Amino acid sequence: IIKLYTIFSVGQSLIVFVVSESVICNREICAPTSVWKDVFMPALKTTITAREIGKAIAKAIHEHKVLPGTKLGEDELSEIYGVSRTLVRSALQGLSHEQLVDIQPNRGAFVSKPSLREAREIFEARALLEPRTARSAALRMTKESARRLQTHIDDEHEALAQNDIGKALWLSGVFHIEISKLAEQAKIGPFIEILL
Repeated sequence: IIKLYTIFSVGQSLIVFVVSESVICNREICAPTSVWKDVFMPALKTTITAREIGKAIAKAIHEHKVLPGTKLGEDELSEIYGVSRTLVRSALQGLSHEQLVDIQPNRGAFVSKPSLREAREIFEARALLEPRTARSAALRMTKESARRLQTHIDDEHEALAQNDIGKALWLSGVFHIEISKLAEQAKIGPFIEILL
């Protein structure tokens, strides 16, 4: 028997429920369990890496499924992913380096909650980096890359039309990362990823 878990962000805590029904609700949104697993967990396979766990958590953060300030318990996450706390701790450390998670001694890991000043600094840094990156990307644009970017924009618009703001925000961030990859700026690209 495979246990299916769901995560709810309530206030400052992460609450984990074992789900035995065929429909799972996250806040006001309900979805079949198969959809829910795809959102919070990478495809089930025999082994999962810290990087894959980190990517799944990062996506949930970017889609605002896990809110700023939410505690990310190692025990709960290790049970959700069926891995050791060591692997979860490694994933959280990686997210800390990306500044998505704040690790506080003797308290645990929390989804980062940037201050107004930090948010302003992020937008100022993006305003400095992104115009040059967009220019470089435009110079390297091919028909295939233009098609890929258009598909991405269409997906983002579809998410907005379905009122899936979290997904639209995540897709917007991925779009900016795709632009930086297209620009082939090996040093600037990682900075843009961190700023998103």
